Amino acid sequence: MPRCGAARSAQLDLLSEIGLCHGTAGLLQAAWRMATDARSGQIAAELPALTARLTTQLAQGTPDPELLDGAAGAALALHTVGTGAVPVSGWGAAFLLA
Repeated sequence: MPRCGAARSAQLDLLSEIGLCHGTAGLLQAAWRMATDARSGQIAAELPALTARLTTQLAQGTPDPELLDGAAGAALALHTVGTGAVPVSGWGAAFLLA
C-alpha cells in the first residue's frame, strides 16, 4: 500500500463495494493474512483503517446478505480481524487465502 495518505485514499476510494470478491472486505482479509506472515508491522498498521473503512461502508446502507459481494463476507473478514484467528470453517481457501 502506498505510504502517501492522499494516494492511498484515492486508491481505496476505487473500492466502492464491501464484498470479499472485489471490495474492501477482500482487501481487509488479504491484508490480515499478509500481516500475519510479514516480518514488519507495516501491513498490520493498515488494518485498523481498513477495518474502520469497511464498518463505515456497512453502516451507510443495507448491503446484500450474500458471501461474495455482501454483508456475510464482510462479517467474516471483520470476524477474522476482530478475533485474530482464521474462522474454523476454512472459507478462506475458496479465495486462495488459506
